[in-house]
Amino acid sequence: MTQLIERLFPIVLLIAIGVFARKKNLFDEKLIEGLKTIIVKIALPAVLFGAFATATLQMGYLWIFVFVFFLCSLLYGIGEFLNRKLSILFPERFTAGFFTGFEFGMIGVGLYSAIWGVEQLPTIMLIGFGHEIFIWFVYVPLLENKGVNTFDLKKTMTAFLKTPTIIAIFIGIVFNLTNIYVPFGNTIIGSGIYSTMSMITPLTSPLILIVIGYSMTFKSMGTKKVLAYVGGRTLLVGIFGALTLYLSLLVSGIREPMFVISFIAFLLLPPPYILPLYISDQRESEFFSQMLVYGTLVSFVGYIILMSL
Repeated sequence: MTQLIERLFPIVLLIAIGVFARKKNLFDEKLIEGLKTIIVKIALPAVLFGAFATATLQMGYLWIFVFVFFLCSLLYGIGEFLNRKLSILFPERFTAGFFTGFEFGMIGVGLYSAIWGVEQLPTIMLIGFGHEIFIWFVYVPLLENKGVNTFDLKKTMTAFLKTPTIIAIFIGIVFNLTNIYVPFGNTIIGSGIYSTMSMITPLTSPLILIVIGYSMTFKSMGTKKVLAYVGGRTLLVGIFGALTLYLSLLVSGIREPMFVISFIAFLLLPPPYILPLYISDQRESEFFSQMLVYGTLVSFVGYIILMSL
């Protein structure tokens, strides 16, 4: 129990700092957007490069990418089915966008590294890579089409390849497979880059948690809709996520307990925070923004339970 409190208290405190800063107007939106830019374009890429450059890669991991990609696709399909066949409970057009995908970048990396340490990030990143492929090549195009925007494959591909986190992952994999991570670190330039990364890495989780706290605004919503959307998503992710975990363990041959913990931690994440950005209808955008807050609270509860186990 003492260890649980020691791990949990800094997380809660950092999120509380973000909430307090919003209520007291200590930060403005430009500062928060600047912090998000630093996180997404500098801090996270540095962490992910180091994680993939030093991770142990196996061919069996490819199955994990496939299974996670299929899980996300299945959840989207179920969301579409619920919207069309059970519109009384799920009337929102972007229901499918809420039922699939996971806020892996901001919430996942921040909470996971804060609880289990940055050194464990390669494990959850192996799970999250298939998800990132789904987000960029399936999720975003589908949301754009639903929002009456035409899908541009070239634009999507370019955006994917220009994403700092994706670039960092690919470079990390290249360094890993070619075994040049250590030799490069022995050069003057490499040593300087690695030293800079080691200074940035500890700042990543605290910054993410403060931004999360600042971004959380609470509004009263109907209990029925909260139970339908947040409860329904939690149930479906739990059922099909458990099946995906079982298949991943069966086929990949991975036996490390940390992999199971990481997979559960991944499944506990809320829906992608980018969802409201693709909804032109203000009412529906605000609805899903609030549902994301409730989903995030459920994630925090889930992480507390996972930590206690």
